[in-house]
Amino acid sequence: MLSCILVLYENAIFHQLRLGQREVSYYQKRNGAEIDFIVDKKKAYEVKLCADERDLARLKRVADELGMAERSVISYAYAPGARYGFEL
Repeated sequence: MLSCILVLYENAIFHQLRLGQREVSYYQKRNGAEIDFIVDKKKAYEVKLCADERDLARLKRVADELGMAERSVISYAYAPGARYGFEL
């Protein structure tokens, strides 16, 4: 059930990010590390139902490898340091 909710939440975030004809892509390394959404090749977003500090650290590490200084974790439930979807 939670995986269905996450899929719906990620889809809603995807559509919010696409507003204004922005280019939205996905990134995954061979070792499985990923970034859910990269917007206009500048901003990295990771979407979680309930984020924690590990999610923030993981996104920072992968985004740094790609040279992306702008990054955010978007969380459905409150999480310190994360953003809500409606804050996009």
